[in-house]
Amino acid sequence: MTKPFAALFLFALSGAVFAADHSGHATHGAHGGKPGAPHASASGAPGSAHASDATTAPTGVTIEQCWIRSMPNNLPMAAYFRVNNTSDQALDLTDVSSPAFGHVMLHQTQRTGGMAKMVMAHTVKVPAQGSFVAEPGGYHVMLEQAAAPLVVGQTSALTFTFSDNSRLLADCQIKSPASVRY
Repeated sequence: MTKPFAALFLFALSGAVFAADHSGHATHGAHGGKPGAPHASASGAPGSAHASDATTAPTGVTIEQCWIRSMPNNLPMAAYFRVNNTSDQALDLTDVSSPAFGHVMLHQTQRTGGMAKMVMAHTVKVPAQGSFVAEPGGYHVMLEQAAAPLVVGQTSALTFTFSDNSRLLADCQIKSPASVRY
């Protein structure tokens, strides 16, 4: 990999240059990328969520501003989003999946001593009457092994599963590698 391309790759994943620990990604197969996971139709605005026909949506929970930073040559990509919870009950986001990717993992970027690394996040709290934001340099969904090339301007569906076993599908807008926000 050439130096300029490597720098673009690192910038695109985090919004800043960092050292990432990707060891063990093959063991994350149980966390997302499940065969037969429900997928979204083309209805709904890009970046928004809607309930799956096969599952119940969580009461008062919405997903907005969902987007995927595309990368060339089947490199790992990242998805970012906002989960809003207007209910009086806190929830945990426990899984994100998509039939469009071989591996889907919820990660958090942690910084220590000037270095950053990605670590698995098995659950993320979504507070009652609050929100959770996944954004470059923080929490994100790591997307690996795309089944087909993504096209900037189109959408790809992600299924968000919560601690009460409810699910929401979000049509996430595909953006260029240079994108740093929705």
